[in-house]
Amino acid sequence: MSEAGLRPPLLLLLLVAAAASLAGRHGNACPAPCQCHRGLLNCSRAALPTGLHRLLPPGPAARNQTFFFLDFSGNSISSIEKRVWKGYPWAEYLVLKDNDLSKLQKDSLEGLLSLKHLDLSCNKILFIEKHAFEPLPFLQYINLGGNLITELRYGTFQAWHGMQFLQKLVLSHNPLSIIADTSFFELPSLKYLSFQKLSQERNSKFSSEAIHQVPGVSESSSMEKPLWLRDMYLPLDSIRKKSMAQKLYERESSDEEEIFNRADVRRQYEWSSSKESY
Repeated sequence: MSEAGLRPPLLLLLLVAAAASLAGRHGNACPAPCQCHRGLLNCSRAALPTGLHRLLPPGPAARNQTFFFLDFSGNSISSIEKRVWKGYPWAEYLVLKDNDLSKLQKDSLEGLLSLKHLDLSCNKILFIEKHAFEPLPFLQYINLGGNLITELRYGTFQAWHGMQFLQKLVLSHNPLSIIADTSFFELPSLKYLSFQKLSQERNSKFSSEAIHQVPGVSESSSMEKPLWLRDMYLPLDSIRKKSMAQKLYERESSDEEEIFNRADVRRQYEWSSSKESY
């Protein structure tokens, strides 16, 4: 057979291979065995019968798809590897609740430059390293409830950007007794702070160690209600007190949940939650 006779089949084979390769690159943005749906990466235990023991980077075609909601809830993830978030630069919501995380290091959240909502509730977090939230300049909401945090160490909320957008912080259900981080009292946009439902033993310890830091909480407080910063007297100079008071009183309490009430986020989260089994 002549060389010319071989060319058409060879050309056809090359075209088929190229098409398959292109299709593969576009079809593997979703990391197996997770589910993906319109910008939502669902790696929750509800979606994965066997669960996960580690975080998954996006597939090889991640450049062709943008994930803005990452759900890894209900798994057995105990650590966050370096650079695991490198493929999710546009993610705005990260849900890691109900896992086995024990610490949050300064590089644990690197790569999540666009993140606004962070849920780390119901883990086993004991330690938060200095500058842990520095990679998240646009963060608006942090949920650290249901962990084992006894102390907010110096530098916990320290960052070059000053956590300028943080509005809501949940610390409920923690054995918290000491707030040593001065940055905690200097969060410029914080308007909602929750210490809900600390046990009597924990509450007593918290009061004896830190009551002078947070005078809005009394020794007899049951800690059943969240603390609004506008009801708290913080040890600030008179100029800063006036500035903070003005900002806080100008806001209505009805915007308490505005961060998570955006219609697009609610639809995505409901899509994920609807698959959970009880």
